[in-house]
Amino acid sequence: MMFDAPLSALGVRQVTELRATVFGCSGDVHEDRNGDGAEEHADADGDSDSHRGGGSCLSPMPEVVLVSPLTRTLQTAVGCFAGAGVGIEVMPNLREHLTESCDVGRPAKDLVADFPSVSFSALANGEGVWWY
Repeated sequence: MMFDAPLSALGVRQVTELRATVFGCSGDVHEDRNGDGAEEHADADGDSDSHRGGGSCLSPMPEVVLVSPLTRTLQTAVGCFAGAGVGIEVMPNLREHLTESCDVGRPAKDLVADFPSVSFSALANGEGVWWY
């Protein structure tokens, strides 16, 4: 049995690809041609448009990402949005229903130690069982 399963090697690669997609706008060229902070986006066909942002394909960029307190979802959120100025907050009601051993969580204190950049304020005092 595996409790609170982490991402597989495939899952880790998929998170890397997701981050590249979210922040790379695959195939786009980003330039501030006018000096006004707005980036010109020229796609592979040479068509362009303008928008403000840091090269993200998300417009507007989210201010916060809400995530289940399961390790695999935390790894996905942190792996995608770390260092992007996006808050990551745990919401225990976003978890999967307990049907498999991998849906059994870990104590909040363990998760806080593994994911220090994430807000766990929604977990009651960081103690107790949240996965039932």
